[in-house]
This record gives sequence, C-alpha cells and structure tokens, in this order.
Amino acid sequence: MLVLQLLLLYCCFEVRFTTLFFPVVAVAVFLLCVGKWGYKITGALLTVTLILFCVQRQKQLHQEVANIKIVSGFAGWQVANNALYCYKHIDLDPNDLPSVNLQVVDRVVKRYIDSLPAKPGEIGVQYLWDKRSPLKVFCLQVMRHAKIDYAVAWMNVSKEYSNYGWYIIKTFPGAFIQYYIVPNTCKYFYPDLEALTEYNSSNMDALPDETKQWFNYTVDHLECRIPGFQRVVMPVFPFLSLLLNVFSISVLFFCSFRLIKAWKAIANDTRQLFFVWALFYFSFMAFSIFATAVNLRFMDPIFILGVIMPVVLWNKVRINRALFVEGKGS
Repeated sequence: MLVLQLLLLYCCFEVRFTTLFFPVVAVAVFLLCVGKWGYKITGALLTVTLILFCVQRQKQLHQEVANIKIVSGFAGWQVANNALYCYKHIDLDPNDLPSVNLQVVDRVVKRYIDSLPAKPGEIGVQYLWDKRSPLKVFCLQVMRHAKIDYAVAWMNVSKEYSNYGWYIIKTFPGAFIQYYIVPNTCKYFYPDLEALTEYNSSNMDALPDETKQWFNYTVDHLECRIPGFQRVVMPVFPFLSLLLNVFSISVLFFCSFRLIKAWKAIANDTRQLFFVWALFYFSFMAFSIFATAVNLRFMDPIFILGVIMPVVLWNKVRINRALFVEGKGS
C-alpha cells in the first residue's frame, strides 16, 4: 500500500503541481492510521522525501535549460497575474519597490496595464497569456535585449514576477482579497466552463502535422457524431459543483458543532475520517482559490470525493451518534 501510495503521488505530481499540498494530507493520514510507529514515520518521511526529490529534479532541469533554479516558471507568472487584478485599485509607489529590476517591471506594467481590457470584477489568466499583457511585453523586451530564446526569457522573468506579485499582495492585502480572492472564491463554488462546451462542437477540417505525428493519426481530419452534445450537457456541471461544495461544507460543520458532546464517544475511525476529509477539502479550496482563476476542469476531486466522503462520513456519524444517544439513555 505504501508503494502504491508513493507511485500515485508521483504520477499526480507529474500531472499538476496542485500535488504540492498532498503530502500534508498524506502525512496526517500516516500519523492517524492504525499501525506501528515505525511504519507511520517511514510512510510520512518517504512521502515528503518523494516530493522534495521531484522539486529538486525540476529545479535542476530548469537550471540546465534556462540557467535559473526554480520549480516552475508558471509560479512567478501566476502570482504576478493574480496580483495585477487589483493593480488599478492601489497606489503603488515604484520608489518603494525593493529592487531596480522590480521598478523596471512596474514601469512596464504602468504603461501597458490599460491596453488589456478587463471587465470590473472579472478575473482570469489574461495577464498570463494575452499578447497585450504588460507581463508579455516585458518578457519580449528581456528576450530582445538579452538575445535569448523566448522560452528561456519566459523562465528567467518568472523569478522577478514572483517577487513583484508577492510585493503587491503583501503590501496591499485588502485590495488583493477584495479584487481577486473574493471573486475567485465565487468561481470556486460556481466555476466557469472555460472551453469545455466547445470540445467536439464541430468537425475539425484539417489536423496540423504536429497533432497527427503526436497521436499517430493516419487521417487528415476528425469527425464527431454528435457535435453539440457537450454544449447541451456541460452547463449543468457548475450547478452540480455548487451543490457538492455546499454539501461537503454542511456535513463538516454539522459534525463540528452538533456532535461536540458526543465527540469522545464516537468511534476513532470516524473522527479520523472527519479530520482527513476536512484537511483535504479546505486545503484544496485554499490552494485552488489562491493559485489561479478556478475553472470547472480543476474541480475533478470535488466531483469524485465530494460525493463519496461526505456520504460515508454522514453515515458513520449518524450510526455512532445513535449508539451514543442509546448508551446515554441506558
């Protein structure tokens, strides 16, 4: 089981960096599980060691490719992107920035921040991807000035973007919460569909050569039997996400406040299940809301565990509470 857990954790890390908070949950599970302390400590240490190994390997690869030792180039870009959604609502004095490099970044931001139209209260990844974004403009300037490839420039500016974004967040936390955290919390409960309604919406006339080579396709185009199916089905999923999130929170709060008197009498495995699910759910929520603008495709864990875990926990609590009441009455 330990080998399978480590293998699954590694595979998750290779798919998405959301896995960075998984070891916190895994270590808690190891410490709570039934077994000898030698097994518990070994499992916890191997879990942390695996992630540290993966992180160090990523840093080494980026050092070799772009001469910068970071885990992910996306991290700095994403932090700066998130911070810029409150930029128009703050009064940032560039002279207060801790380095000349950040002052240069801020000059570019001030010059190009209005070139990217954004609706009030709307957040996303525009500053990350749009060619008119000041972050893109600065990256291209670095690329031309240093005469390096775009990918290398993209990686190298990430560190400055991280420092710049964190400076804004730490200096203006109220504005960041109001203009990024609050709207993204709403998106967490009722996520955007993004492009999920467009998949298979029409037949692709011609496949690029890269696509045919990657998937070993022998055909020049793809066809879909029911092109409009996803467009009809997908709109219900944000509402389902809302229901599952509300259900999970309701069960956790019910267990927290309604069972205080009976808590000591409840079976140990039920208390452990409550703690682990609460830890995972709220860690996933916090990570999702802070990391990036939430979309429906990020909510897979809630569609899977959000159905199973609250039902199992509710059933366990209901049975244990009935036994507690019966025992108290007798």
